[in-house]
Amino acid sequence: SDGSCLSPLQCNAKVCADCACVNGNCQCADGWSGDFCETPFCVNRTDGCSGHGECQVTPTSMSCQCDTNFTGPHCANETHCELDCVHGGSPNA
Repeated sequence: SDGSCLSPLQCNAKVCADCACVNGNCQCADGWSGDFCETPFCVNRTDGCSGHGECQVTPTSMSCQCDTNFTGPHCANETHCELDCVHGGSPNA
């Protein structure tokens, strides 16, 4: 349970392309955490993206693509925009 490893496969390398075993310890890539890189940043809308975004997973990263009017790494911050910010800007709070 201390993250010690002999091969990248012990560090979830089957799923996490950039997770590695370095000097006998798991080294997690962006989007993964835990002793053995077993904990994903997000899984779906409700598990990781606060129900306000889609979990975007690539071979090398993981992030939430937030719905309109939600921001933050896990889409947990609601912006109260009276206007539609059509050019991708953020409303003045």
